[in-house]
Amino acid sequence: MLIYASRLRLAYDMVENLALLGGTRALNRIEELDSASRWPIFGDEEKKAVCEVLDSRDPYSYIGRFEDEFASYHNVKFALAHNNGTSALHSAYFAVGVEPGDEVITPAYTWHLQVAPILALHAIPVFCDIDPRTGCIDPRDIEHKISHRTKAIVVVHLYGAVAPMDEIISIAKDHDIAVIEDCSHAHGAKYKGRKVGTIGDIGCFSLQANKLMTGIEGGVMITNNEEYYERACILGHYERIPRLRMEKYRRYYQTDRDMAPSCFGFKYRIHPLAAAIASIQLKHLDEWNSIRRSNMTYITKALSIIGEELGY
Repeated sequence: MLIYASRLRLAYDMVENLALLGGTRALNRIEELDSASRWPIFGDEEKKAVCEVLDSRDPYSYIGRFEDEFASYHNVKFALAHNNGTSALHSAYFAVGVEPGDEVITPAYTWHLQVAPILALHAIPVFCDIDPRTGCIDPRDIEHKISHRTKAIVVVHLYGAVAPMDEIISIAKDHDIAVIEDCSHAHGAKYKGRKVGTIGDIGCFSLQANKLMTGIEGGVMITNNEEYYERACILGHYERIPRLRMEKYRRYYQTDRDMAPSCFGFKYRIHPLAAAIASIQLKHLDEWNSIRRSNMTYITKALSIIGEELGY
């Protein structure tokens, strides 16, 4: 939810008069509650962007524009937009070379579609314990789960809480294991000054309607590794293969017919309308996150008065 905490009237002097205990309700009508908790928020900018795509002679240009903006925001070389976050994760696993029989360490507390692409590649998800205070993967247990078959570690920054990346990266480097960040709950979040998604080898984001910024549907994979980017392209973005720089991947498009690439993959391209909407949302992300942090601080202080403490 993107609302001001003051709308809920969590004033300190109301602690003894909670509606739960017979006090006055802060919101009295369903309409008020719906207005206060509405998300996603679409304004005139998003509506204008949608109309521009519909009127455009080149709607797919909005995809490249959004990718450039997303890469610039994260200060990375490559951003590859997908039709959803699950596709972005599938591309990331494939990009780092996950193959049948490989193991991928993943937090036990996660969304099932973060695990599904691991199984789709005939690899084995190895579930790792979480830190009960944050819900994020616990690096102490990662050490116990590594084997000679471990190919990657997936880090989910859950509900905006950021995992301890220094410890995780150190472990991964010691064992030559790739790190994939699932940032679907943490758009714009930072760890020691660095944006999440840029710390590991690859970062993945969902743009589904409930996320911190949205295209209604969509996903993005970001990386500074050109080979990972190009491997992701051959998996789900066949139209980009002729433009790849590495001959070993560009050769997959050697054919006399423009629409008949000589490789087999998926079609993971984001819809231009989703890209256009997400492009507008990205412009407001930092502002919205500032409001979210302010709300969180306010509510945390209010809860502390009645002895409740949040884990992060």
